[in-house]
Amino acid sequence: MVDDSLKDAIAGGAAGLASSLVVAPLDVVKTRKQAQKAFYSTGGGKNTMVLGGTLSSMRTIFHNEGIAGLYRGVGPMMLGYLPSWSIYFVVYEKCKVLFGVNKKYTSLHEIDSSKVGIKASLDSSDKQFYRYWGGQIFSAVIAGAASVTLTNPIWVVKTRLVTQSHPRASSFVDKIAAATTVQFRNLQTDAPSVKWRMPRFWLKRRTNVKSSPSQHPVNPPTGPACSPAYNNTFDAFRKIYKYEGLAAFYRGLFPSLFGTLHVGIQFPLYEYFKSFLDDFFGKKSNFHIVLAATLSKIAASTVTYPHEVLRTRLQSLDAPTHNSATLLIRDIWRSEGWRKYYSGMATNFIRTIPASSVTFLSFEIVRKWLN
Repeated sequence: MVDDSLKDAIAGGAAGLASSLVVAPLDVVKTRKQAQKAFYSTGGGKNTMVLGGTLSSMRTIFHNEGIAGLYRGVGPMMLGYLPSWSIYFVVYEKCKVLFGVNKKYTSLHEIDSSKVGIKASLDSSDKQFYRYWGGQIFSAVIAGAASVTLTNPIWVVKTRLVTQSHPRASSFVDKIAAATTVQFRNLQTDAPSVKWRMPRFWLKRRTNVKSSPSQHPVNPPTGPACSPAYNNTFDAFRKIYKYEGLAAFYRGLFPSLFGTLHVGIQFPLYEYFKSFLDDFFGKKSNFHIVLAATLSKIAASTVTYPHEVLRTRLQSLDAPTHNSATLLIRDIWRSEGWRKYYSGMATNFIRTIPASSVTFLSFEIVRKWLN
């Protein structure tokens, strides 16, 4: 008899694998465009590949680098998504038990739609209503924090590999790194690009490096701008640790932890929408899973996206004058209008909605098969 935690881990890993294959080309375009923006802000850009919209960018990359260019960095992406979702679903289910949420009502694959649907939601005096939503939200947030913390090093390596994939890799990466710190995708948020610099005293400085003086100085400076080009995933891990230290693998971790609010909204809503659709139509369907994933993703993004925009602005090296979120909220409202709080959200949906739908659908199918 296979343990439930093992089933969740296997199904979560399969979901991460499927999601990484679907989202890889879109993620490559997103990362390249972020890097290109930072590159041009420092006066670079001559003799480099220029990217436009999402579809035109995919055509440009395909024309210059072939199909391999669209899947550049898919190795570490798969290496990141697989454990990320395995860890997430295992911790998620365990936390629901810890918080006293009856698994019969809250499990992704065992929801009793007759007790979690409209009746439970409308009866606000019912303790089951509070237990359901409270348990779901806290479980989702804790699972997200655990997943992000344990897999952060993989995403750092993935971003380094993707941003150096330009034909002029070494020069391109060095110039980009000099213009901005590492920007990487947090698997649980819709965050725009985040620029964040680790405190200087956290970075590891190694002396007496055993290498040829012609290749590296005795006391090489640290930071992404000084890292050599990476040949593959394992080479990236080795060089980042050698020249930047262990702390470099956790660059951007603290800002990313705030993104767990997103899954705290998305997962409970997904389970509710799926249960409601199954109950309303009187049968279960894969279409209900996709629709529930889409609706929950849109709802969670609509609520949390302004926070992500504010977070990015506050952490941006281009906005040093904003000392508090309150001042920034006021300045954006007065000078740019409320629409700026949702800048880029529609474009972001092109990448996140398919990824979310594939993730949930894959998990549900594999989990059902394992049962």
